Amino acid sequence: MRNLWFSSDHHFFHKNILKLQRHTRRGETIEEHHELLIEAHNSVVKPNDTVWFLGDLSFGKSEQTVDILERLNGVKNIVFGNHDHWLTPVTRSYFASGVNYHVLKDSEMAVLFHYPIAKWDRMHYGSYHVHGHSHGAYKAEGRILDVGIDNRPNKDMLPWNWDEIVQYMEARPFKERSHKERKDGNV
Repeated sequence: MRNLWFSSDHHFFHKNILKLQRHTRRGETIEEHHELLIEAHNSVVKPNDTVWFLGDLSFGKSEQTVDILERLNGVKNIVFGNHDHWLTPVTRSYFASGVNYHVLKDSEMAVLFHYPIAKWDRMHYGSYHVHGHSHGAYKAEGRILDVGIDNRPNKDMLPWNWDEIVQYMEARPFKERSHKERKDGNV
């Protein structure tokens, strides 16, 4: 497996997440839930691995979030989500990069964004769209995947490995441009 990982929607310090996502989250208290998330993350992510958090990491104060970040393995990057407006300069310093949108080019191309989008760069040529935000509730055709904690196949709260994403995406068809789109020069 490659040392490239993706995850989203941890919602550290969001007390209601245990009620809202009871079917996918573990732990009786928010503190126990935090420990289980950290344990799951560190069970697969090594210190020098690259991790992309696709938003909504924490609802905690800066000091609380720093305590969590210091315990999570990996070189951390964040694509900001709708609940990441609180990030302070101190908190941001724990990330190698912090962006609103990112295009990753590896063996395949992937558009990273917190929100699911209907059309993305080179989607008609087989590129991927990796997102969060929907907690597993958004399903779409094409090479698109919600990499959030709540969308894991066996509810293990692990991040998604790049090889796992490639395997999932390669099994999904992508929509080629229509004749009208080709004629009009659209995406």
